Amino acid sequence: MLKRIIYILITIAIAAFFIWRYFIYFDWPARCFIRIQPSLLEFSNLTMQKAIRILKNASPSDYRDLCQYVNVINPNLSCGGFQGGCYSAYKQNPRTIDVSTSNRSLQWTVGIIVHETCHAKQFQQNRDFSETECYDEDSRVIKTITEF
Repeated sequence: MLKRIIYILITIAIAAFFIWRYFIYFDWPARCFIRIQPSLLEFSNLTMQKAIRILKNASPSDYRDLCQYVNVINPNLSCGGFQGGCYSAYKQNPRTIDVSTSNRSLQWTVGIIVHETCHAKQFQQNRDFSETECYDEDSRVIKTITEF
């Protein structure tokens, strides 16, 4: 009986570690908690986590916006297709962005995160949906990362 309890506890601990490591981005000092959904195209979500850490270091203001306006990142293909992103969660999940990480650099992934966060911010601030504003934001952050 004791062996069975120990086995169950170890299994739960391994599962919890796996979930924490691959599906959650957590930055306690910044009070940033983002759930990253499982990806069908990548074994892990480490690329997404790396992109978020790059954003944190290269553009703290964009990182704060991400933490404030986004709770969930979907790394699977969506309306943005391969190598793109999408903010189609209007009314259903306004704090969810879609960011495909397939076949692109980390800088590009960071740019897409900033772009889709821009749309989430627009929605939550009851502003008009503007692609131009969000393209300007992702271009600025990609340039910043390149210089960083």
